Amino acid sequence: MFHTYHVFHTYHIYTHTHQVRCSWAVVRPLVWSALPFKLINDAAQFAGPYFLQRLLESVRLGHPAREGYMLASAMFVGLVAGTVADAQHFQRMMRAGRDNGGGGGVCVCMMCWCVGVLV
Repeated sequence: MFHTYHVFHTYHIYTHTHQVRCSWAVVRPLVWSALPFKLINDAAQFAGPYFLQRLLESVRLGHPAREGYMLASAMFVGLVAGTVADAQHFQRMMRAGRDNGGGGGVCVCMMCWCVGVLV
């Protein structure tokens, strides 16, 4: 009885790690392609407060209006870039989850699992 449980438990652990490796192989390109967008989004989170502080400082010190317009434009561009990067990151990560959880990803994982069991 112990031997049967031990063999089943070892087989279960082997197939689980193999499935995790296979799943990672399927979604790895999408996860890596989403990483730059996440970094851009995180960096852009600082754009709004930074440029707003500079804009208020510019107004307080009485700098020319063109400097204020440039700072406001830079704040707008930074926030739009962050929003676009956030949407791209979200889209790629959701696509990775879909590919892993249904459709082609499961078929690929089952093929890898079957090959692993047969070998």
